[in-house]
Amino acid sequence: MGHLKIIRIALTSGLFCCLLHAPAHAEAFRYNNLKQGDTFCYKTTGSGSKGSRWCMTYKGPRHLEYTSQQGTRQLIKGKNSHTISYGEKDLTTIKGGKVWPLKVGATWTHTWRSVSSRERSTTTDKCKVKKQVKLNTAAGIFQTHMVTCTSQWHARTKPYRQIIWYDVETNMMVQKRQRWDGGGNKTLLVSVKR
Repeated sequence: MGHLKIIRIALTSGLFCCLLHAPAHAEAFRYNNLKQGDTFCYKTTGSGSKGSRWCMTYKGPRHLEYTSQQGTRQLIKGKNSHTISYGEKDLTTIKGGKVWPLKVGATWTHTWRSVSSRERSTTTDKCKVKKQVKLNTAAGIFQTHMVTCTSQWHARTKPYRQIIWYDVETNMMVQKRQRWDGGGNKTLLVSVKR
């Protein structure tokens, strides 16, 4: 059973780093039962997304590859259990506790710092595993953990809400909804190659 520790990547119109996926990003993602080359593809619709499609491919412990619909590829590397690199950007947890394995009723708060040559930002997630839910998607039927989060990118911005469904078997994201003042988006798993 391989584990990939990764933090998070938020995807809307393109890829803007700060979220992979979504907030059980916490101490860093742990993917289970994946083999090199397993690929999960998503479609994001809603505010600013223009129906973008993207894929995440498991490249081995602590490594994922993001591919956009335009063919842009980016390797996401876990430097350690609390930091990943994505291009020139590092994402590091600066406060937070253990999240994995997900369990119904578990709660956590995590703060992340994103640093690149162009910007520095901080994101805080307050999350709870609400329940297990069976989801029927274009990629199949998945037993998931439903995680709700209130997140804030900067102290000067308003918080926004996220609901993320993680596959119980692999811990990969199956679906995500984000809502903020004036908009929101939805990301759905559309295909899996294993």
